[in-house]
Amino acid sequence: MATTSQSNVAVPIGIVSRNRAVYLDCTLRSLSATHLPSNVPVVVFDDASDDPATRAYLDSNEPVVTDHQWPREEAWRAAGLDFLPNSPKLHGIVNRVAVRRLASESCGVCNASCAAIEELFDRFPRAPGVIVLQDDVVFNFDWYQRLTSHARKAQAAPARIGLVAGMHFDRVFATQMYVMPAQVLLYYTAQCYYLTRPFYQRLRSWFRRKDHARADFDRQLCHLAQYNGFAVEVIRPFVCQHIGVDSSVRSDRSYFGDKNTLMRIGLSSRPPYVFADSVRDFLR
Repeated sequence: MATTSQSNVAVPIGIVSRNRAVYLDCTLRSLSATHLPSNVPVVVFDDASDDPATRAYLDSNEPVVTDHQWPREEAWRAAGLDFLPNSPKLHGIVNRVAVRRLASESCGVCNASCAAIEELFDRFPRAPGVIVLQDDVVFNFDWYQRLTSHARKAQAAPARIGLVAGMHFDRVFATQMYVMPAQVLLYYTAQCYYLTRPFYQRLRSWFRRKDHARADFDRQLCHLAQYNGFAVEVIRPFVCQHIGVDSSVRSDRSYFGDKNTLMRIGLSSRPPYVFADSVRDFLR
């Protein structure tokens, strides 16, 4: 039960997903194994999935057959990800996890993420912030405590904090964009963000828009925060690792890459990551 102190109010978690039952199951099973307080709301925001396996996973409590193969090269093992099972045995999550279907047709990751953020802030008006995840991460055991604690401390600082990224992936630590000689904007390609309520309230009209570009959510969000006087921070070591080997948004970018290429792995993420045998009952 939440207390009357806002600092003790559970920070809700939204997971944005589309047509990726295996990835979503890994995210939920890892989340299930973390030290997550029992009163933390978890909602899957489905961006009009139409893949039969994903629909069965979201709409039933029956077994779902998969044929998914994870990488098995040394770099994958060195990243601490070789625990992920090939052809995982999925089980439908009806009556275990709240699922919110956003629309009858896909609106893209940016619009879907904005809709998830708006709904979480509106549904939980006393929460000091919300956490939005993409459907392809695994977590360290204490990720929630570290992320929310960092956000609380950051919000007590003189600078206004708008975003705290839980990870970043690239060959460089932060992507910079120079807009003027004296101004540098940072953005983190994070699969995990903590958004503060003051930031959301200041930019509520932007989150309510339905016409965002389908991709490029990270850059837009981080730059929007900084343009409006909010700081953007990233927690280190990262609290999670990206496992999205297949990407419809960055299909031309290698997962591992090399020192001269962009990559989609969190270089400051540190194993071990936790993983449960099944998805926890988040509705209890």
